Amino acid sequence: MGLHRLLFQVHLWVGLTLGVLFALIALSGSLLMLGPVTGLDTGKPAVRATPAGPPLSMEELVARARQAAGAPAGLTAELTLPEAPDRPASVHFGDWNSPYPNILLDPATGREVARHAQRMHPALAVLSDLHSHLFLARTGRIAVGWLGVLMLGLGLSGLYLWWPRKGRWRQALLVSGKARGLRLHRELHGAVGIWSLLLFLTLTLTGVGMVFHQTTRAALALASGSPNTPERVYGFIAEVPVSGRTMTGGWQAVTLAEAGQARLHPTSVTLPVRDGQAIKVQLGDWTGRTIFVDPYRAAVVEDPQPPSRVDELSMLMTRLHVGNVLGPLYWLAAFVTGFVPLLFFVTGFFMWRRKRQNRLAMTRPLPDVA
Repeated sequence: MGLHRLLFQVHLWVGLTLGVLFALIALSGSLLMLGPVTGLDTGKPAVRATPAGPPLSMEELVARARQAAGAPAGLTAELTLPEAPDRPASVHFGDWNSPYPNILLDPATGREVARHAQRMHPALAVLSDLHSHLFLARTGRIAVGWLGVLMLGLGLSGLYLWWPRKGRWRQALLVSGKARGLRLHRELHGAVGIWSLLLFLTLTLTGVGMVFHQTTRAALALASGSPNTPERVYGFIAEVPVSGRTMTGGWQAVTLAEAGQARLHPTSVTLPVRDGQAIKVQLGDWTGRTIFVDPYRAAVVEDPQPPSRVDELSMLMTRLHVGNVLGPLYWLAAFVTGFVPLLFFVTGFFMWRRKRQNRLAMTRPLPDVA
């Protein structure tokens, strides 16, 4: 059996037997990308605030939210800045699993306008469990990783099997408007596959990397020539020497953090809950940059846990997978690519079924009219 025939058989039967799982994983990933757009990933209600003058100090907003939530004084509070003048500020207490509600406040008056628990919408939670664990906890996560490896194999073997003969490139890249039946499915399978291949491989490879995280970090360290340092702790808050009274509040810290960071805008601020803590300003989303400001000296301080080269590459990999890089066009392309495995399965199954019905060898070339 030649290489082409062997790869064809492997490509065919892996696709037919596991194609439904591949399609479910990819489709659920695309639908999860709608979470940040709709706000369903955090449960944050779509409420408005009335622009009525300059905002209160961050310290006052956090104090009012703490009282409203009943959160203890020593619990860390992260204030998410309003996305627009008519949007509320949001204060979250503790870690991601906190029992205290998020409090939404009118920035100008400090009035509570809503509260919500920090949890994903139930529909998105189901999709998330399907996408990352197949509803099987840790065992399912490992299975998703190996399914991703098989998807990479299908993509690369598909490229080899698709490669056209001399003079047939135009036909291989397009779907004829006259194609029907078996030929239409074959041309869709090949043309959509080749045009989406790069992004399909990128999303699949980064997904595999996120499952086998430590192995991927070691590989990134080897490829970049960087040491595989311990992973950065993203909930970390820097310590600073206490020297006199506090000089800097939350809004002043934002101004200091923004200096020289024209491409990133502040999104949240974590205020100190005890003496000796810096003010933490997050620029961009969770994949952006963290700046620490010394509240006693009104100055940006060096990050005691700066991200290593491996941390940066690992974060880039995550951003590529969730579509949070290169702007909205990449996000849209990644979203659409999640539907491609379903098309692969449908067209592949149709071709297999029709050739079985017509008693044709699967490797037999299609006639001019199908």
